[in-house]
Amino acid sequence: MGPERDKRRGRRRDGRRAGGGRGAGSGVGVRSGGAGAGRGMGAFGFGMDRAEMLWGAALPLMVFVAYWPVLFADFVWDDKAFLGAVPVQTFAGLADIWFNPSSIEFEGHYWPLVYTTFWLEHKLWGFNPVPFHITNLLLHSGVCILLWRLLQRLAVPGAWLIAALFALHPVHVEAVAWVIARKDLLATLFYLLAVGCWLQRPRLKESLRPQWDERLQRDKSSQRGESIRRGRRLPRHSPFKSYAALLACFVAGMLSKSLVVTLPAALLVLTWWKQGRVERRDVLPTLPLFAIGALIVAYDLSQYSDRAALDLSYSVAERVVMASTALWFYAGKLLWPSPLLAIYPLWDVSPTRLLNWLPLLAALALAAGLWLARHRIGRGPLAGALFFAITLSPMLGFGDNSFMQFAYAADRYQYLASTGLLAILTATAVTLLKSPYNHSPLEGESKKQGRSPQLSRWGVMTLQSSTMSAAKALASLLLLTYGVLTFTQAQVYQNETTLFAHVIRHNPDAYHVHFNYGNALMEAERYEEAAASLTLAAQRYPETVNIHINLGVVGLEMGSYEAAEAAFRKAIEVEPDNYHANQNLAAALRRQQRFAESLAAMQTAAALQPPSASHYYYMGRDAMGLEDREGAARYYRLALQQDPTHAEARGDLVFIYLDTGRYAEALQLDPNLPAALNQMAYDSFQAGETERALQLFRHTVSLTPNDANAHANLGATLAQSGQYEEALTVLQQALTLNPTHNTAQTNLEMVHQVLNSQQ
Repeated sequence: MGPERDKRRGRRRDGRRAGGGRGAGSGVGVRSGGAGAGRGMGAFGFGMDRAEMLWGAALPLMVFVAYWPVLFADFVWDDKAFLGAVPVQTFAGLADIWFNPSSIEFEGHYWPLVYTTFWLEHKLWGFNPVPFHITNLLLHSGVCILLWRLLQRLAVPGAWLIAALFALHPVHVEAVAWVIARKDLLATLFYLLAVGCWLQRPRLKESLRPQWDERLQRDKSSQRGESIRRGRRLPRHSPFKSYAALLACFVAGMLSKSLVVTLPAALLVLTWWKQGRVERRDVLPTLPLFAIGALIVAYDLSQYSDRAALDLSYSVAERVVMASTALWFYAGKLLWPSPLLAIYPLWDVSPTRLLNWLPLLAALALAAGLWLARHRIGRGPLAGALFFAITLSPMLGFGDNSFMQFAYAADRYQYLASTGLLAILTATAVTLLKSPYNHSPLEGESKKQGRSPQLSRWGVMTLQSSTMSAAKALASLLLLTYGVLTFTQAQVYQNETTLFAHVIRHNPDAYHVHFNYGNALMEAERYEEAAASLTLAAQRYPETVNIHINLGVVGLEMGSYEAAEAAFRKAIEVEPDNYHANQNLAAALRRQQRFAESLAAMQTAAALQPPSASHYYYMGRDAMGLEDREGAARYYRLALQQDPTHAEARGDLVFIYLDTGRYAEALQLDPNLPAALNQMAYDSFQAGETERALQLFRHTVSLTPNDANAHANLGATLAQSGQYEEALTVLQQALTLNPTHNTAQTNLEMVHQVLNSQQ
C-alpha cells in the first residue's frame, strides 16, 4: 500500500506541475497563472491572502493621495443639473427621478440611478461638495479594485500595474473630479460587475480553470487549496443566478449611462479572446442584453430629443472622419496626457481633405495587422483594441449630442474604454520583460540549446535581475509621474474660474467658454475681468441673448449704467420677447433716474411673463420716482398679494399711508409700527433732525391717540423746536391720559415758565 500511495502522490505532484501552459491565444505570450489569479472561483476572486490585500488597499490609497485637491473643490459647470433639480431636493422627488424624468430641468438623458445617488446624498448632508467628491473617489477606487481582480481572473500579465495606471492616469481626472461625471463611474462599476458574472459561464470557467488551479495549488496555506488537493469540488455557481446577476448589473449600468449598451458586443469579443471562437451558444445569452439595451437607449433618446432637439447636419462621411480621428485622439491622450481640457478644439472633419482619411486607414491597417499576427502574438492585442473601439463607439459622433457643438471628444468618454489600451500596452511590456524567466525549451530541445550561447547560466540570471529591477523602477517612476500629473490636473477643478481659465489658456478660440468663464468671474465679483470675457463671447456669438444679458448685469454691478443699457437693448434686439432682458433694461434706466422709461420696460416685461412680487415692487419704485403715490401704492399692494412677506414693499406702502394720513391702514399693515416710529423719531431727535422727529412723533400720536408716552414725546419735541403753544396743549393731553407722567409734568412746567417770561 505504501509504494502505491507514493505513486499516486507523485502523479498528483506531476499533474500540478504540468497544469500550466499557455492560454489559448489569450494574450501576447501570456503564460498561465499571471500574478496570482485569486483564491476563490468567484467572478473576481475576492478571497485574498495578506499580500494581495495590501496590494488591493494600495489602490484606493493612491487614489485619495493623487486626488487630494478634489476634497477641497466646489461644484462646477454642469453640476447645476442636480444642484437645481427640484426632485433631488425633495423627499417625494425620488419618484419623479424614476418616473417623470422631465422634472429634472437641466438633464436631457434618462439616467435615474445617478440622480438617485444625488438624492440620497442630499438627504444625508445637503449640498456640501466634500461628501459628493468623496463618493466619487470611493467609486473610482472600487472600479480600480474590480478591474485588478478581473484582469487577474483573465490571467492578464501585470494586472495590478494596469489597475494602478488606470487609478492614477490623469486622463481620468475629469470623470472623477467632476461630480456630475459620476455617471461614468457608476456605469463602469456595473459594467465590470457584469463582466465578472459573464465569466461564470461554464465554457469560460473551463478555459480559465487551469490558471486558477495552478494558483490555488501553489498556495499551500489556503484551506481551499487543500480542498482541491484532497479531491473535493469547489462550490458550484448556479448559471441561472449568475445570468440574473448579469442582467441586473447590465440594467443598472444602462440606468447610469447608456454607454453600457456596448457590453454584449464586448462580451463576445472577450469570449473570442479566451476561446478562439464564438459559437451559437455564446451569442444566445447576449441577445436579451442587446434587446434590453436597445429599449433603454430608445427611451433615453426619446427623452433627449424631446427636451434638446438637435440636428448638427453632419454627413455620413464627416461622421466617419470624426470618429476615426477621435479614436487616435483618445489613444494619443492616453500615451501623452497633455494638455487635458474640459473642452478641446474642434478639428477639421471635411471629407474632401484627403489627409483627414489617414486616421481611418491607419485604424484599419492596425486592425488587419493584429488579426494577421494573432497566431504569433496572441489574440489579446486585437481583443483589447476592439474593446477600446467598441466601448467608445456611442460617443464617436455617429449620433448627435449637444456637446458636439463645442468639442468632438471629452476625457470622460474614455474612462471605461481606456482599460483596453492600458491592458494591451502594459501586458505586452510585462510579458516581454518576463520572457527570459518563463522561457522553456521547445519539445525535443535540450535545456542547453534553450539558453543563449553567449551567456552562462549566471550571466543570464544577472541580466534578468538587472532588467527586472530597471523595469520595476521605471514602472514606479511612471506611477509617480501619473500621480503628480493627476494631482496637478485635479486642481483645475477647484472651481469654475480655475476650470474655464485653464480651458481658455489652451483653447482661446472657445468663445462659448469665455461666456462660462465670464459668468464664473461675475459670481466671484471680479466684474472687470468678467466684462472682458463676456465681451469676447458677445463678439463671437452676437446672436446669443444670454451673453448680452450677463454683460449688462456686470455693467450694473460696475456702475456702468449706460453700457448696461446698451447690452440689454442688444439682447432685446436679438430676442424682443425676452422677459429678463426687458426687466434688466428697466433696472439700468432706473439707476439713471429715467423712471418713465423704466416703468414702461417693466410693463413690457410684465406682459411677457406673470410678474413676481419683486417685479411689482420695482414698478412701485418707478411710480414713486414719478411722484405717483397712488400708482406706487397699487403696485406695492400687488407685490404683497404675491408675497405677503415682502418687507420692502410693505415698508414703502406704510410710509405712503402715513404721508397721506391713512393711519389705520398703515397700522393694519404693521401692528408694531408705533414702537418702530417712536424709536426712529427718538433717533432723529438725538441726531438734531427736529423736523423729521416731529413728523414721526405726529404719526405715532395719530396711530396711538391714547398713549401718554407718545403725547409726551411729541410735546417735548415741539418745545425743543420752539412751538410752545402747541407743546403746551400736547403735554396737557399727556397728563390727562396719565396724571402721574413725571416727564410730561416737568416739560409742562418748563413750557409754562417760557411762556410766562415772554408775556
